[in-house]
Amino acid sequence: RHIAEALEVPFGFSAHAADLWLRGNRLEPEELGALGQHPLCKTVAVIGSRHRDYMVWCGVPEEKIIVTPNCVARSHLPPPVPRSGKSLRTVVTVGRPVAKKGYYTAVDAVRMLRLRGLAVELEVIGGADTSAPQGQAFAEYARQFDFVRAEGMLPNHEVLERIARADALVASCMVAENGDSDGIPTVLPEAMLLRVPVVATDVGSISDLVVDRETGFLCRAGDAAALAQKLNELNTVVQDRGPLENLLEAAARRAGRHDVAASINVLVAHLEKALGRI
Repeated sequence: RHIAEALEVPFGFSAHAADLWLRGNRLEPEELGALGQHPLCKTVAVIGSRHRDYMVWCGVPEEKIIVTPNCVARSHLPPPVPRSGKSLRTVVTVGRPVAKKGYYTAVDAVRMLRLRGLAVELEVIGGADTSAPQGQAFAEYARQFDFVRAEGMLPNHEVLERIARADALVASCMVAENGDSDGIPTVLPEAMLLRVPVVATDVGSISDLVVDRETGFLCRAGDAAALAQKLNELNTVVQDRGPLENLLEAAARRAGRHDVAASINVLVAHLEKALGRI
């Protein structure tokens, strides 16, 4: 803003994670509203509907807001792996070692499934990064369970290969005590484009992407029993090739909105319209 004012040129900004939700680190609602109302501000980019609605309530003019989801480069994805069509065996979750990822909820959900006789194993990639205090604590917790494989950060290509081989991807996101929250984890559109079924929680703008029983399964955040129920529903679906293919096809189509080219085109069109009013 200061540079734009000094040069008398338009500016835009984006906000989607800690800058919105993390108390003590975020831009407060009054600041966001003032920034969006600035006469030189021409565009405010957000990744989803919850973020758009929050900006509106902060006072940002609706006509300046553009939804451009976080992007996936399809050319970097490995080939999809054919689904077995039997039952859930390996469920994977991916992310940094932070509370908002909800790893403990994922473990509890899988424990409940195993109590019902479903032999599911959970892979946690990134959550047991021992260079971070929360990662070290989770690594110690995960060692109690022989069905949990928890590890630290891995190269991106290896993470994508693990996702492609899994029977499902879980995003058990939650709102942390400090307000920190996910927007739309990039692993969700990656998994959907890899034709891996997803189960997620209703945090941030995840529901823009994961529509319950249409493009995946969605449940309440922080509720292990609800997550277990959705995984159990998915287990029923994967045993029937027809419904599974319909789910995966719908998921891939919806995740196409997160393609790099698609998102850039939306942003360019918005900027051309906004800058044309100068």
